[in-house]
Amino acid sequence: AGLVWGLANSGNEEDFYYDVVTGVSAGAINAAGMAGYARDEVKAAAQFLSDTWSGLTNPKIWKLYDGEGLIKGCLKEHGCLDDSPLVALIDGLLKGFPQGFKKRVTVASANVGTGQYETFTQGNTSWEDFHYAAVASGSIPGAFPPMHYDGMVLMDGGTIWDVNLPSAVK
Repeated sequence: AGLVWGLANSGNEEDFYYDVVTGVSAGAINAAGMAGYARDEVKAAAQFLSDTWSGLTNPKIWKLYDGEGLIKGCLKEHGCLDDSPLVALIDGLLKGFPQGFKKRVTVASANVGTGQYETFTQGNTSWEDFHYAAVASGSIPGAFPPMHYDGMVLMDGGTIWDVNLPSAVK
């Protein structure tokens, strides 16, 4: 988010207009946020990301599981930490963009069942469900549980490929 803000606020703004954004792992969350802005709204998108990240605290991202806390998560759940607060946060943030996608976007996750690299775009995932795809891409194995979405079990896309530029140029 800091790099995007720096680029948007230095030099010629038009040099940083993006037709497509892509993200893997935590970058998928940035990509989802940027997808709600048109290409000529780069400064607003950068400020949104900066404000969002600077206001984050652990309780907005994760919580301990009820009962035995960290021990329960690490030993009895599929991730040490419950990331349901992050799912709710990203869902709420994206609901702030009633027009939905304003540019092409791709985020990616690893499919636990097949080992395949799954990509989610404005063409195959609705705006209303895109928060699932973004959070799934950042579901770090061991730390967070995999995301169950659209019949798949998904985890951090960075476990397969951490920079997904080919999807941006398809």
